[in-house]
Amino acid sequence: MELETLKWYMPGVLDAKSRNDLEYTMEQRVELVKCANDIIYFCENYFKIFVQDQGGWVAWKDAIVPDSGGWMGMWDFQKDFLRLLAADSNVIAKWPRQVGKSTCTRAYLLWYVLFNKNKTCLILANKEDMAIEQLDLLKESLYELPYWMQGGGVAKANTTTLTLGNSS
Repeated sequence: MELETLKWYMPGVLDAKSRNDLEYTMEQRVELVKCANDIIYFCENYFKIFVQDQGGWVAWKDAIVPDSGGWMGMWDFQKDFLRLLAADSNVIAKWPRQVGKSTCTRAYLLWYVLFNKNKTCLILANKEDMAIEQLDLLKESLYELPYWMQGGGVAKANTTTLTLGNSS
């Protein structure tokens, strides 16, 4: 996406608080284009995850992976997975336990609803509590973004639903 074609995102996206069109600086528009075009750029520069050992929400690129000998950030296979999700909606992944499947999926869902208007996503899990927990983490990741990147902010949120100002 180029800066000129970002009009689908800028006008008509209402600030959920004031119900006014959002206004962006040129630097913010450039960042929005970079993030919309590259999910890895978005994840490395804006997406935050909760790391208890580091005291809370930290940028994914700065997160120290537990039991990894100090590895920071995203693994290459996570980047490959995110690129695949962004390019193709029909993906089946077979991963072992505790390698960041939920984090990757949350990052993708957040990126998808931010940069696409009027989209609906579902979070499914084997138990309702797990799906609600993932939605709560997605909301927190959204709140950790700069407000100008929050898709117009939160228009509606409850235990099982989140609607952004861009109607996703």
